[in-house]
Amino acid sequence: MLVGLWVAIQLLALATGRAPTLHPAWQAPGGSYVLGFLLAMLLGTALFEESFFRGFLLPQLYLRLGVIASERMRLAAAVVISALVFSPWHLPTLLINQDLEPTALFAQLVNLFGAGVLLAVLYLRTGNLWVTMAVHALVNAPTLLLASPVSGSMLAGTLGVALIIAWPRFIGRPLAMPLLRFEALD
Repeated sequence: MLVGLWVAIQLLALATGRAPTLHPAWQAPGGSYVLGFLLAMLLGTALFEESFFRGFLLPQLYLRLGVIASERMRLAAAVVISALVFSPWHLPTLLINQDLEPTALFAQLVNLFGAGVLLAVLYLRTGNLWVTMAVHALVNAPTLLLASPVSGSMLAGTLGVALIIAWPRFIGRPLAMPLLRFEALD
């Protein structure tokens, strides 16, 4: 899955209209660093965050919000709450690695909230944590081969949205395929 998504991002970068030139990251610090960073994202950050936020927290919130009668409202509330927890989870990284003004920090947190919603909906649509892990890893470490005026993270996020829309057709099901459903184990 990761390789297919990675190839799709490279094709999107190629389609941005810029003359194909090697992305500077492959020259310095080099290909082994770029691929190592992607593997670290996939087997570290994305694996942990997707397992916890989408694989554990999202279904637990959905089940605990049983007081909300409407299944759709309960699911929407679980998605929003999980994204609200996902966003400040990144606050230490933002404060340590970036010197951000308060408004820029707030903007980053809003972007992370949006990413949390996107990844939750992607998980609900696909029912597959590996897909969300691959998209998450590629947003964090897009490893573009070709230079592009559009950031690799933006291309990976766009691919995530496209997967949400096209997933049923991708796996050979009707477009009206329902979202993943969570059930309590009694």
